Amino acid sequence: MTSKLIVNSIRHTGASADAITMDASGNVTFPANATCSGTATGFGKILQVVIAQTATQASTASSTFAEITTDLRATIVPTSATSKIIVDVSLYLSSNQQTACIRILKDGSTMVSGASTSGSYDADGTAYYAANWMGTFNRTVFETAGNTNSRYYTPFWARNTGTAYLNRYQASATYLGTSSIRVMEVAA
Repeated sequence: MTSKLIVNSIRHTGASADAITMDASGNVTFPANATCSGTATGFGKILQVVIAQTATQASTASSTFAEITTDLRATIVPTSATSKIIVDVSLYLSSNQQTACIRILKDGSTMVSGASTSGSYDADGTAYYAANWMGTFNRTVFETAGNTNSRYYTPFWARNTGTAYLNRYQASATYLGTSSIRVMEVAA
């Protein structure tokens, strides 16, 4: 057997105003000074995760920033403008000399971290690779969603000298790897 309590407001016997009200649609309103003596839930939860991963091989010898590969575009549509968007990038890189500069851009134009782009090689991070060396470049950046419009995040790269390679050893395609980008929406 089930029981129902049908009311449109709740008030303490000693109070002068309703503490909780409910409209005809069942929407509940609490006063601005409401407190919770239990454990609050619903904040800081991961609402969605989008992952793009690729074993595609690519290279650049350009000093101009360009998208590494469209395979590493992660598109997300935030559910709330107040959500935090966390972007994790893991790139399997090698080089025949010196550095690879990496930027993480939203919609191919805006640096998520807010780092300067005034210098030729300003970036979210720089990976230094001596000749015949390879490794993983990892970076995490975040922002507030700001709106619920669809957007994508993707890494760009540039070189100051030499050539950088994605998902392969620079001297040959003998040692291969994978790169990924993970975008998470977290409730504010």
